Amino acid sequence: MKKRTWVYLASIIISVISIYWLLNINYDQNLGKTVLARREKVIKIIRMNGKVRLAQKHYATAPFDGKVTDVLVKAGQKVKPGEILARVQNKDLETDLKKKEAEIKSVRAEYEAARQKLSINRMQLELQLKEKWRQMELAREELEKGKELYANGAIAQNELRRLEDSYYRVLNEVEVAKSNLAQEKAEIQKLELQALASKVELIETEIKAINEKLKKAEIRSDQKTTVLKKLVDEGEKVIEGQRLFILGDLSKLEVVAYVNEEELGQIEVGKQVFIYREGNDQKKVKGEIATISHLANDLKNEIGTSVQYEVTVVADNIAGVFFPDENVVVEYLLENNQEMITIPSQAVIYRDDGTYVNVVKGKEKELRKITIGSQGGTKVVVLSGLKEGEQVAIGE
Repeated sequence: MKKRTWVYLASIIISVISIYWLLNINYDQNLGKTVLARREKVIKIIRMNGKVRLAQKHYATAPFDGKVTDVLVKAGQKVKPGEILARVQNKDLETDLKKKEAEIKSVRAEYEAARQKLSINRMQLELQLKEKWRQMELAREELEKGKELYANGAIAQNELRRLEDSYYRVLNEVEVAKSNLAQEKAEIQKLELQALASKVELIETEIKAINEKLKKAEIRSDQKTTVLKKLVDEGEKVIEGQRLFILGDLSKLEVVAYVNEEELGQIEVGKQVFIYREGNDQKKVKGEIATISHLANDLKNEIGTSVQYEVTVVADNIAGVFFPDENVVVEYLLENNQEMITIPSQAVIYRDDGTYVNVVKGKEKELRKITIGSQGGTKVVVLSGLKEGEQVAIGE
């Protein structure tokens, strides 16, 4: 028999055994219904209360302080990647953007004017240098001619010295013009234009940052998902980071259940379980234990506080059958190869000081205290106080 075959047949076996018990119930006019205590193999059922939750969920948040102008989706709606969920407006950001755009326009105009001014200055210096070069060439030609004339005795020495002084004066003016032009080029890189260029770059960065924020004014889904809950309405003021929607994939659900401390060691990860809606065990879904936490939780109930441990259950076909936050029951079937004495649960009498049964002795009933173990549906396991084959009455 395969590993899981007995699990599939567990419910059928329980039903067959119940019918078997009914068929073996005797009726006596004086004693009422009676049944024999029997020894048989028992399948223990561990029932754990649980709740369905999303395996994963995330949030759509406000990108900045502002006001919600549009809400375009509702709870339960499926959305595609990139679909707009809502819009948030921040008038201060829009005003800042307009101011920065006006400011950068002004600074760019100032930059262009400065660049043109410096360009004109440079052109003037280049023209001055060109003119000084021309004057130097003329002065050199005159000096060469003067040297020839002086050698031929055509001019006096003082005239030659005048020509030499004129040449060297113009040559010095050329060097000054070259230095002025070099200095002017250095100033273009270091002074006014550089400062204005830096200012333009700074304002552009600020405008880009504002635009990036304004782009996020349209709250979009980043994946295929479902809107689980809408947390804001149109016209509502929000702050940066505030949650606007809870989103999640309804096809990826899991169950968180709790097992009692005394039953913790009897369950295992990877074992099959059955999940059904509280109060309706007719429609069961097969699942599997994914994790077992070993951190104790003190849970309060009608009786008091009990120590329980968290168990995570996964199932491929849970979506569409159950919904997030729905209460469910998880059944873990535990096979017991040891034969144990069982009686119908209706035969057990519960009192403050323990559990009892009416054992039939001839035509009389004898009230006897017993110790019971696991209970599963229509029968209970008797650990002590009753022998196989003894007849017990059903009911007091």
